[in-house]
Amino acid sequence: MKDGDVIVTERTYKFWGFIFLLLIFTCIGIRTVGANAADEGFDIIDGVLVTYYGSDSDVTIPDGVTSIGEGAFFKCLSLSSIIIPNSVTSIGDGAFNYCCGLTSIIIPNGVTKIGDFAFYNCKALTSIKIPNSVTSIGEGAFQECSSLTSITIPNSVTSIGNGAFDHCSGLTSIRISNSVTSIGDFTFDNCRALTSIKIPNSVTIIGDAAFHNCCSLTNIKIPNSVTSIGDGAFDACRSLTSIKILKSVTSIGERAFKGTEWLKNKAKKNPLVVVNHILIDGKSCSGKVTISKGVTSIGGYAFDGCDALTSIKIPNSVTSIGDFAFSSCRSLTSITIPKSVTSIGDCAIRTGYRNLKNVYYEGTKKQFIKQFGKLMEEMVDGWTECHYSKK
Repeated sequence: MKDGDVIVTERTYKFWGFIFLLLIFTCIGIRTVGANAADEGFDIIDGVLVTYYGSDSDVTIPDGVTSIGEGAFFKCLSLSSIIIPNSVTSIGDGAFNYCCGLTSIIIPNGVTKIGDFAFYNCKALTSIKIPNSVTSIGEGAFQECSSLTSITIPNSVTSIGNGAFDHCSGLTSIRISNSVTSIGDFTFDNCRALTSIKIPNSVTIIGDAAFHNCCSLTNIKIPNSVTSIGDGAFDACRSLTSIKILKSVTSIGERAFKGTEWLKNKAKKNPLVVVNHILIDGKSCSGKVTISKGVTSIGGYAFDGCDALTSIKIPNSVTSIGDFAFSSCRSLTSITIPKSVTSIGDCAIRTGYRNLKNVYYEGTKKQFIKQFGKLMEEMVDGWTECHYSKK
């Protein structure tokens, strides 16, 4: 994934597919009224509130409703407040999608599930209390709720879907319970007002772009339960000056800390930034560089665009080189790869220029071909000569 590329995820397809179906039903005007739908403005079938077609600003859902169906209040622009009865146990996908005037809602203790995109684009919603009964928060559940300033995730919640609070630009604080085991992809993406967050010891995975562009975040402590930090997890968190990463972290994704003050300060002290034996950045290197022994992997995009780098020698402790690791290094003329390397990512040494003349592999040609047959095809389109050990 390069800068400027459009990010299209499975979540993106899922969301727009869902919106498409809702628009079809809205345009056709399909309305199915069950036998027990006695309350004006509600279509209720077997306890499921299928559709609200009223125009009131303050709405009370009738007692006896057990579930708010998919898109039940889709694009109810006049809706400003709603009271949900204790009988409700689930809020369906997109239930209040595009209710742009909704300012307040009380979720009762019986609700166990908040569906995907349930409150998507409820831009006027300033606060919401999630009860202890809720166990899962769906993908994009509160995405684009730009007026939401704070939220507490109770101990009952074990699952938070990808992008659940994506683009909640007014969110300043959040409390995550000890029952949550992973922070999904894009969960707090573009929460630009978020100043602090405590990651509980239960979390083991921080997903891709989980805190991308949280530009007000100043410090973060990664607990010793976390083993993996995803691609771009803290990318563009430009105010982030303090990051504590414990030894439990064994995987750090490409550009995880790109654009942070923390990374800039680390690079000033040593242009080769290594965290837990993972070389995550070397873009400020120049001339001939030898990576120190002990480094086990070179992260994706680690040297991307390092114009001053002329040659690099990789130690035999390294086993993997990430995608685009040496991409666009226009002055790089030679690279030495030990036979300990068993994985080389896509376009890892394709500089994009004709300057890379020599690749030295510290194993035999047979070993190189067996391990990196594909790499030979993309090695700078014939401009690079590969040298092998005779043993």
